[in-house]
Amino acid sequence: MSVSLDPTMAPTVRRGDKVIVTLPDGATRSGTIARVSPVAQTVPESQDGGSPQPAVPVTITLKDRPVTALDQALVQVDVTVERHADVLTVPIVALLAQPGGTFAVVTVAGNQRRKVPVRTGLFDEGQGVVEVTGVDEGAQVEVPVE
Repeated sequence: MSVSLDPTMAPTVRRGDKVIVTLPDGATRSGTIARVSPVAQTVPESQDGGSPQPAVPVTITLKDRPVTALDQALVQVDVTVERHADVLTVPIVALLAQPGGTFAVVTVAGNQRRKVPVRTGLFDEGQGVVEVTGVDEGAQVEVPVE
């Protein structure tokens, strides 16, 4: 399977990185990056009349059976470029931007709310969580209502 990658993301993607591909029907398949082209190519104009955009061709090998009939289909690819074990995570939307480029979260205990400064680590955009330090394990973190 081949996908086009935004050139700004290319430096973070390597051969052997694990991926999860979400297919048009919502099913997911795991796989591995087999090749990242060293050269960006121009992707033809989009159907909405937009101008051609550069993209880096990436080849993905999917586990299990091959996927058929995906020519030009839109898929989502989540690439695991780094992994940390035994970390505390909170929903990304729980982060509150603070002055100086720092973050905080609001913890809730009973009817008590407290803003707690945190330091962020890895972001997992696929799961919508971020690694944090500064919050006690088991603390309830406030998340805005959608």
